Amino acid sequence: MGILSAGTVLKPSIKSPTDNYTTSATLAQDGRIFIDNHAYETPLGAAKAYHQRKGEINGWSYWLVARSGKRLNEIRDEYLESIGQETVDTQMTEQALELLVD
Repeated sequence: MGILSAGTVLKPSIKSPTDNYTTSATLAQDGRIFIDNHAYETPLGAAKAYHQRKGEINGWSYWLVARSGKRLNEIRDEYLESIGQETVDTQMTEQALELLVD
């Protein structure tokens, strides 16, 4: 059971040097994030491609759900709490966005 729906629109929480928050991303059923018809396997991959920022960036906290304004990491933490898991394991951190999609 997921928390997000396929087609959920994501917005960046940090302005890209080349964009004025006009680009959005879309969440696919399999957990990939699409920006301009290009699929990214992880929130981090999508954030790095969109923001083109050097250095550290956290993909889970970078993306906001446009409708609610919640960050993906907040939604992930709510999901983990709902299944009785208190900590984020490496697999969930890296690639398990698809677990959140209904």
